[in-house]
Amino acid sequence: MQEKQLRLVITQKANGEEDITTLVTEGKVVQKETAWYVHYKEELVDSGEVSNIVKIDDQSLQIIRQGTLQMKQVFQKGKSTEGLYKSPYGNMHMRTKTFEWRLTKEDQMPSHLYVGYQLWLNEQYIGEFNWELTISDY
Repeated sequence: MQEKQLRLVITQKANGEEDITTLVTEGKVVQKETAWYVHYKEELVDSGEVSNIVKIDDQSLQIIRQGTLQMKQVFQKGKSTEGLYKSPYGNMHMRTKTFEWRLTKEDQMPSHLYVGYQLWLNEQYIGEFNWELTISDY
């Protein structure tokens, strides 16, 4: 398991507006069989601490969030996938359609991942998102 610096940038585009969220934190990266796992924690203002596991392979990304906020979602280029988002405010059915997927590796380890997707919660279109993770040494 390797300690790395993580930079996560999430851009949401909806109703002609753009909202950008950036998180810079430390995380742990480990390879298990053909996939890489990135683990980090984040403190959410309204929800408390959430533990995040990001599973990366050559074809997909899976995000698992545990804590006061829970989510499991898979992203695969050109595919729609479904999941469940649980928060203190209730549960919501999630559906994503991934339209872009780019993975860059350095020495076999993921160094940059970009995913573009559309999101629906409880069948209501929320917007277009760009999820971008950079993994680097300190």
